[in-house]
Amino acid sequence: MHRLVTFLGIPRISKKHESGYESTIYRLLDPDGRGRDETIETPWIAVALVELFHPDEVVIVSTESAWNMGLDGAAYTHGEALVHELRRRDVRVERRIIPTGLTHGDLWAQFTTLKDALRGPAREITLDITHGLRSQPFFAAAAVAFVGMVAPDRPRLRIVYGAHDLIRTLRLGYAPIVDLSLFGEILDWTHDLLLFLKSGRIAGLARRAEVIGRELRKRWADAGKQGEPPRIREFADAVEAFARDLQTIRTGALLLGGVENGRRTPSSAKRLRKAVAAARADVERHLPPLADVLDRIEEMARPLVFDGEALVGEKARDVLAALAQLYVNMGRYMEALTTVREAFISLQGPAEIAEPGLPHYDHERRREVDNMMRCKLGKLFESLAQFRNDLNHAGYQKIPNPAKTLIEQAHHWAEELAKASCAPSVFVNLSNHASNEWSEDQRAAAREFAEAVIDVPFPEVPPDADGTWIEQKAEEVLASLPPETTHALVQGEFTLTMALVKRLQARGIRCLAATSERRVSRTEDGRELREFRFVRFRDYPPLA
Repeated sequence: MHRLVTFLGIPRISKKHESGYESTIYRLLDPDGRGRDETIETPWIAVALVELFHPDEVVIVSTESAWNMGLDGAAYTHGEALVHELRRRDVRVERRIIPTGLTHGDLWAQFTTLKDALRGPAREITLDITHGLRSQPFFAAAAVAFVGMVAPDRPRLRIVYGAHDLIRTLRLGYAPIVDLSLFGEILDWTHDLLLFLKSGRIAGLARRAEVIGRELRKRWADAGKQGEPPRIREFADAVEAFARDLQTIRTGALLLGGVENGRRTPSSAKRLRKAVAAARADVERHLPPLADVLDRIEEMARPLVFDGEALVGEKARDVLAALAQLYVNMGRYMEALTTVREAFISLQGPAEIAEPGLPHYDHERRREVDNMMRCKLGKLFESLAQFRNDLNHAGYQKIPNPAKTLIEQAHHWAEELAKASCAPSVFVNLSNHASNEWSEDQRAAAREFAEAVIDVPFPEVPPDADGTWIEQKAEEVLASLPPETTHALVQGEFTLTMALVKRLQARGIRCLAATSERRVSRTEDGRELREFRFVRFRDYPPLA
């Protein structure tokens, strides 16, 4: 059903027509301002709109005084004359009276009447504001905005204005009917984009972008395809992709991108920032009020643009902290705490544990680093997980944290992430074979586990040392290791090796032994040569 909502204003009393309005020639303008061929002569803009758009019903909004005015001796009042003319065109007519006063009660009554007229079962509504008096067009605009935001399935809206006062000044010979529907479109776009900025959620933008993008593309093609094609559609696609990744915490897609047909694709943050730049000229030309919103979207995406291959190092920390802070600012506290926890693990490296969604991602190694962080940070890391789990499980526990505490913790941990240390992960060579004497294969294998390799000489153990001495020496060695230690090659005296592996594993550090292959050969003079070739690092069984 198509509904026309129109205002009936106070007429200029004219003896030329019993309606009280002067007869006028109306012509609809196209979006480029050219008048269409069809003209309609009538005293009422509502009649012209019925002829042009063929609505099923007309809702006339009027004050009592405007409705009842008319010429002496006329068969109908002002309002009745319009109703009579409309019914001759086989259209249903409904009258809705609004008060004339300017009290708050009267103004709310105007708003409510207009709001109700713009709702209901109609699939399409044409709103005519030609004869809206004083505050009426303003309240019509407010009602349009309100219905657009709260109606679950708002009908398609066309807004028109019959500029009959321009006839003499422009010497057109007709009153142009101007399509102001762009106003409603701007409200819709602004609502969706501001919702996106505040919450990361977006709805309906694709449909609106499809309509306006198709129209702009058609105009571009009709004009001979001069210059670059319009980019509104691509901008909307980029916003929606970013919003989906943000809502579902797809950190890899947001910050690193993905792989398609064997090639890396840009992250949704990069794609959004690029789309904002590409669409700016089209937005400033066709939807100029949204230019400021574009600036805010660009400001939101900029800190999330990351050029690294994996989420390790200081730049990755800054990007992950910006993402956590964005979630906090949007009131999405569970996502914020989840991002912080996973960031602390990723920043420990190696690269394979910090490439979510990419081919080299190693989930088993990430679990190892996760266990190391539990041991390394102890209750501190555990408390972060507890707050995150409290949100994730909807407070289903005996003593759930108060909402205020969870919000405070989300702010706190986002700030802590921004200050987190990004020292490189360390592979400790706890043996008496210096790493500079290793084969290149062994050094390369160690660097696959951690960014840095350091040597810590394995202590000499006196043959008469007892168990107490072994325990004390193990504690001393453990205290001397860098806090960034993630892996350790432990090879030395057997009892101290056992004591060290047990302690290192308890702190989440992966303990390894080097395996080698012995090759024996003989020289020409009969001497035997033994050569040991590195094969791999092998894990110690769990002792902790």
